[in-house]
Amino acid sequence: MLLPIANLARSTFFYHHKPKPDKDEELKARILEIKQKEPHYGYRRVTAKLGDVNHKRVQR
Repeated sequence: MLLPIANLARSTFFYHHKPKPDKDEELKARILEIKQKEPHYGYRRVTAKLGDVNHKRVQR
């Protein structure tokens, strides 16, 4: 095998990354709820409705 030549451990070769949970899932649901009720709202009004969220996160 090529692992000894590359100085890699078998565990490194077979390592699989675990998917990270989406930390904005709840925020996305709240934004969609506001957008369904008020479709003409932009990010500024949505941010104002949410109150506790930064405008940059709402824009994303």
